[in-house]
Amino acid sequence: MSYRVIPWVTFADPEVAAVRFPWREVDRAQTDGVTKGFIKLVLAGKSERLVGAHLIGAGVGELLPELAMLMRQRKGLDAIVYTIHAYPTFAIGLQQAAFRSMRTSDSWRYLIKGLSPLLRALALCFKQYETSIREAFA
Repeated sequence: MSYRVIPWVTFADPEVAAVRFPWREVDRAQTDGVTKGFIKLVLAGKSERLVGAHLIGAGVGELLPELAMLMRQRKGLDAIVYTIHAYPTFAIGLQQAAFRSMRTSDSWRYLIKGLSPLLRALALCFKQYETSIREAFA
């Protein structure tokens, strides 16, 4: 079992869920040698609208404006995933957390459907590659 991403759910109306993404997996954090911390996105309802976040790590204060805007506009994970982020930045961590969360939910079909055929094929290859890596090290 992998503890890299730990989902959490409160069954209410609307449902609230969260996904935790380790800061050590953010490329910029690795580059700067500041890998302690995590990103936890808090989502609500079937639309997976962002309703909160917990951030611990170097430079996380710089991520708050993007999160606040998404919450104010009542946007979901797709808004983070489809936004182009400069690489390598700490903001890529938000995109990585949102992408990983979408892959483990019903939104994955929606995400894949909205991509061009080439990007869809690359995303599916990435998913298969990550699965095979997990199985190899399990």
